[in-house]
Formats: sequence, structure tokens, C-alpha cells
Amino acid sequence: MTRSCHRILLILSLTLNFAIFGTVAYFIYRDGHVPGFSSGLGANVHLSDYLDLSDEKRRIWQEKRKGYKQELAATWREIRVHQEKMIHGIFVSQPDLQAIEAERAEIARLQESIQRSLIRHLLDEQEMLDDRQRRKLAELLLQRDSHPVMEELSQQGPDKD
Repeated sequence: MTRSCHRILLILSLTLNFAIFGTVAYFIYRDGHVPGFSSGLGANVHLSDYLDLSDEKRRIWQEKRKGYKQELAATWREIRVHQEKMIHGIFVSQPDLQAIEAERAEIARLQESIQRSLIRHLLDEQEMLDDRQRRKLAELLLQRDSHPVMEELSQQGPDKD
């Protein structure tokens, strides 16, 4: 394969990955719920309902999520800027591979910051949960089909939880 074929395959792969991730995240937050799981968690169940949070804990949960979601929204905006730069850089007549790699590296750095933020957020939230709620959340996150829950926790969207 030629170098240009590799570049085209790379951009197609990245574009597909971002499109799938973005679509799933959009639907999760558009509907404001955790999708149903094969484990028995019914469709259209809010995570705070699933955890059976009291009114006070729900209020605290929402306050904690507000700052977290604002931080994530800003990071996702940055990622989109770098994605656009990378895509435009790939499709010019003479691509600058170093510039493309720099944009890819910045996207990866920002995605890692989202993962670290998610971990901080989960650690912060787990402090307010009782043992039963922690177990329920941990079990939900450990399920084979828990990817949408992790995306709900790591994406920005309306304050519905």
C-alpha cells in the first residue's frame, strides 16, 4: 500500500470512529436516559433513578454533574477544532504529515483528559453513594453492555440526571 492509501484509511477510520461515538452520545443525551441493557435495566431509565437516589442526593448529583459537563463540553469543542484541522490537512494537495500527526496527538491528549476527568467524576460521585448504590453502579459499569453508561458519564448534554 502506498503512503497516501494509509493516510486515506487512517482518516476514514478516525472519521467512522468519531461518527459512531458522537451518534451514540447524541442519542443518549437527546433522550436523557441510559439505554436499556440485556441485564434487565429497562429502557428509558435514568441513572439517578436506577441508583434510587434520594431527593437530596439527586440534587447533589446534578450539581456535581453541572461543572463536570461544562468542562467536558469545552474539551469536546477543542477536539472538534483539531479534527477539522486534521481532516483539512489530509485533503490538501500536499499534506503535511507532521501537522496531521500533531493534530492527531492533540486529539489523543484531549481524549485522555476526558478519561481522567471521568475517573475523577466517578470518584467524586461514589463518595456520596451508599454501599448498595456503589455496588449497583459498579455492576452496571462492569456489564458487557455498559458502554452507553460510560458514554453518558463522559459526554455533555442536558441536565436530566
